[in-house]
Amino acid sequence: MLLNTSGAAQRRLGSRFSLGAQVARCSAEDVLVFWGGRGSVRLADPVFDELAPRFGELYQGAGERVSSPPGKPRVVLAPEVAYVPLVPLLYGIDGMNANRGVSPLLGKVGSRVLAESLTLVDDPWLDWSPAATRYDGEGTPAMRKHIFNRGVFGGFMHDLRSAALGGGNSTGNGVRGGVSRRGSVRTPWWSSPVR
Repeated sequence: MLLNTSGAAQRRLGSRFSLGAQVARCSAEDVLVFWGGRGSVRLADPVFDELAPRFGELYQGAGERVSSPPGKPRVVLAPEVAYVPLVPLLYGIDGMNANRGVSPLLGKVGSRVLAESLTLVDDPWLDWSPAATRYDGEGTPAMRKHIFNRGVFGGFMHDLRSAALGGGNSTGNGVRGGVSRRGSVRTPWWSSPVR
């Protein structure tokens, strides 16, 4: 249940299930550590069945020793870590960082700042996502929005506080949990799939 000082009252019933594991192997030559997890609102979700085979693939692949290729190597990231290069960019879309004047995206709303091939959508209504919601942690209606549409920056993500400080409106990205994270916004790399 969520209640706020503006009179919003929202109630959501449901359960979230998560399964995670970590594998570590240490030897005289190297250290291997990998982890993974899946979450869903359904206990019998096929995403849970993917975890063990994926760990098997990673562990088997890690047993092969290879030399670095000559020249400029091509880097391929597993889906579980594909968001990592986006982290600095995602901090840039945080409305509080815009208010502080530290976002590299200041003055770039509506401008192409990334390759035309990149589109990034925040979809809080994604079916069966553990983070799917109609309202954010502050009672503001959540909405599907393009953060980048074909490389064009669509705007900053705001909770009520960052929106008030910036003279705008919340984008429905306020996060509240067991411990309030003041000034943080719900950004897509942990809330809903990036596509």
